[in-house]
Amino acid sequence: MQFQMNTQHSQSITIIFLIILSVLQFGCPTADETDIPPTVKIESPEDNADILSGNQVEIQVTASDKDGMVNSLYIGLDNDDIAHFGPGYGPTYIYTWDTEEVTLGGHKIYAKAIDSERNGVRDEINLEIYEGNLPPVAVFTIEPAFAWSQGSPI
Repeated sequence: MQFQMNTQHSQSITIIFLIILSVLQFGCPTADETDIPPTVKIESPEDNADILSGNQVEIQVTASDKDGMVNSLYIGLDNDDIAHFGPGYGPTYIYTWDTEEVTLGGHKIYAKAIDSERNGVRDEINLEIYEGNLPPVAVFTIEPAFAWSQGSPI
């Protein structure tokens, strides 16, 4: 009986050892020292810009990856993605944002780039949506187009 228990105990220890070895070998990925995360920058609008409600704003972002490619680029407002670009775009990404349906006040625009190794980076800016009057547009015509006074143009 003593021999049989030692054999079972020895087998249990061996199984536990193999499980731990497998977890260490396959379950813990090693960091790839050559993997460089992508870069992303919101080029326009500028940080802390004031934007009139109802305007269309061109959001321009640049993103690149030195050791691979940018697989996805997301442009978002506050906490919601509003545009997604997949592989094949870039390095400049442009999205035209209509501010008509956005609440007045402060908002955050972000750009998030994810590379082929699933590394992600983010850039963000703040801006203010305000309501105001648009400048007036003068519409008039002059009839006749030329006038003469005593033989000389006015």
